[in-house]
Amino acid sequence: MLDSDLQQGIDTTHGYLFFPESAGCLALFELWRFYDEIMASGLIDRAAMMNAIYVHHPEHAVRHNKREQEGLNDVGAHFWRWLGFDVEPEGKEERLIVFHTEGGTDYLRF
Repeated sequence: MLDSDLQQGIDTTHGYLFFPESAGCLALFELWRFYDEIMASGLIDRAAMMNAIYVHHPEHAVRHNKREQEGLNDVGAHFWRWLGFDVEPEGKEERLIVFHTEGGTDYLRF
């Protein structure tokens, strides 16, 4: 935080918050699902990003994969069910966080 953020409070200044690189993999993984250009940019090594999640946040990887396998991450299906349609939520294998034995954890390519 900047000095002004510390003095006035981050909730007042709405300043930028930074987080350690070890947590950046979580943010990038969540954004990647909605913004294909993140992975298309070539600045992120997808396999290494997933490895970093497993190494630094294994509980998140397990929780995410469990939710994916149970179809709980299928927001669209849950929306249609809420509207009364008989839609079965489904998980997708390509959305699972997978550990790659030959990927390392250095996911930033810049």
